[in-house]
Parts: sequence; structure tokens; C-alpha cells
Amino acid sequence: MKPSFERQVVTLVNAHRRSIGLRALKVAAPLRRAARWKSRHMARYRYFEHADPSGRSPFARMRDCGYRARRTMGENIAAGQRTPRAVVRAWLDSPGHRQNIENPAFTQIGVGAAFKRGSDYGWYWTQDFGG
Repeated sequence: MKPSFERQVVTLVNAHRRSIGLRALKVAAPLRRAARWKSRHMARYRYFEHADPSGRSPFARMRDCGYRARRTMGENIAAGQRTPRAVVRAWLDSPGHRQNIENPAFTQIGVGAAFKRGSDYGWYWTQDFGG
């Protein structure tokens, strides 16, 4: 886990949102817990999917970590990018991921970044969104 990388992702996402006239997202502790757990879990167990190997959805995980969505939730995952700037660029270059970042219904975010030497991708990234 690298908290400074996580903070940088939030900063970059919020800079992008402001550049297109959207409000900045606030970090929500339950979403941060869910995102950190997801990134660490993917790194440790060497998988890359939104659902856990047990079949638990991202939304169930966010709720299990204490998040109570008012309206909506979303998730972006990525793997292999070595820097916050690279992962945010990859997400913005992908229409579905960009849609989450630019969704005006989202007001909160949690980010997880985990590194596992010898794993398939090295770095594993998660953004969990709520609103």
C-alpha cells in the first residue's frame, strides 16, 4: 500500500473533474478501505477482476467496508501502471473508466494502490466511487 500514491490519484482525478466543470470528490473512509482491500487482494491472490474470487461484487465489498450509498456506486481497477499519473491517464483513455471519473452523481472516492513483487502486474490500483 502506498498512501502517497493514493492521494496523488485523488488529486489528479479532482484536477480533471474541475477542468470540465465538475465538483471535486471527497475521500470517504469506507470507500478507501474497500479500495485498499481490493488492490491488496488482487496483488496477493494474483487476479484482475472486479468480483473477488469468491464472487463478491464490488458493491457488496463497499457495503461490507461500511459504505452506505445514497444513490450510486462505481469502481475502476487497473494493473501494471507504475505511477499515479500513468494510471489516471489509462483510466481517462478508457471510455468506461472515464465515465466513472466524470460521473456528476459521484461525490466521494476511495483509492487503493498495492505493489507485489513477482506478481503478474506489480502495481494494482482501485478507485471506488459513491454518491
